[in-house]
Amino acid sequence: MLDKEPEERRDYFRLNENMLMNYRRVEKVTDPNSSSSDDLSMIKEFSSMTQQFKAALSRINQRLPEVTSCFKLLDSKLNLMAESLYSHQEHAELKRQHVNISGSGMSFMTHEKLDSDEKIEIKMVLSTDLISLSIMAKVVECNAAETNIDDNYQISVKFVEMSEPTQDLIVKHLMQSQSSLLRNDRA
Repeated sequence: MLDKEPEERRDYFRLNENMLMNYRRVEKVTDPNSSSSDDLSMIKEFSSMTQQFKAALSRINQRLPEVTSCFKLLDSKLNLMAESLYSHQEHAELKRQHVNISGSGMSFMTHEKLDSDEKIEIKMVLSTDLISLSIMAKVVECNAAETNIDDNYQISVKFVEMSEPTQDLIVKHLMQSQSSLLRNDRA
């Protein structure tokens, strides 16, 4: 008899990336969706400008691919500068680290052991639109790392009490990042 492969339980695709993030243990759940309306309007405007820029680049690329390459390089440079300013001013406590993220959870390495079912607050910056999020999560697994590095534990968490708009922002970020990776692989 052939063994069946285990059924995939994930609701969203996952992406490995380096992201500005940090977490803290929480005793009492606070409102994770307390973004100001100014933050949301800035996010929408930045996202709209990004889409307009990409559409314009697509039209320019048909006639002048060299110019498009220069604009893409300048856009990357501006995004890097904006991310640097943003992370230094607003999120000095965040550090860039490798994560595996989906629309429903993430995993990352840390130096401290966390208990299963422990609640944590995760702060992260989605690099595609420089969106800062604060999300409540529940620890699903905490395993000792297999390598000899400073971060000794692999933590897997499930996002909890997350609003639909916040989840949509994460899924949008994942789709844009994956699309960008695929375009770069074809180039």
